[in-house]
Amino acid sequence: MNARTWRAGRQFYKRVSGPVEAGDLIVRASELSRAGGKTPVPGYCPDRSAISFPMIEGASGVALIDQAALSYLLSPLQPLRRAGILELPPFDPFAKITMRLNAKTPQWLRARLGALKDMPFEADGVVHGDFHCGQMILDESGNLWLVDLDDMAQGPVEVDLGNFAAHLATRPETRRRRLAEGLPFWAEQVQQAWDELGEVCNPTLFRRHVDIAVIRRALKLHDARGDSEIMAALEHLPLLSR
Repeated sequence: MNARTWRAGRQFYKRVSGPVEAGDLIVRASELSRAGGKTPVPGYCPDRSAISFPMIEGASGVALIDQAALSYLLSPLQPLRRAGILELPPFDPFAKITMRLNAKTPQWLRARLGALKDMPFEADGVVHGDFHCGQMILDESGNLWLVDLDDMAQGPVEVDLGNFAAHLATRPETRRRRLAEGLPFWAEQVQQAWDELGEVCNPTLFRRHVDIAVIRRALKLHDARGDSEIMAALEHLPLLSR
């Protein structure tokens, strides 16, 4: 829960700016459901300036790693790729990084970003935009629900796969002692799990998005929690995509 979300009884509410934002989120959820995905389809509550949908009871977060196969946790991306949502912006992998840069940003980090920006980027489908275990709910029947569609955009699936791997490599519950061990470990696990689903992944593009996502995570952890461990480890960590 945060300032934009709250629960009342069996309903979950998320504040929106008005009917346009509400309509966009309803369309996204409806199209994902039509494509075969599990996601709660909200309704608009203008009196509350919010959208609402029934609460889904179940497990969420990194606890899912011990409750389901990794390939199953990636399976919500399959219907997402099929969703016919046309009016989505292109995904900008650097948007949440740029907003955190300032005069104190070290030169090595700017150089790292520069190396990643030199690589090509193509939008070839729908991406969640912030895909990780906290965006899924495993209900008692074993159904896996995908939630929080605010960041949906046009982009390659490697965006979501890379973010998923970077989260696992940087979460206290799942990261290894050293980022130099954990990041390639989880990248390999995620790529293998995607292969098990019979899906195609561009290895170079995937590793590039792992590299970008771990920078986003390092900056967020540093700014929000004062956790500089990941940032310090990044300074001496070679890019996976090089």
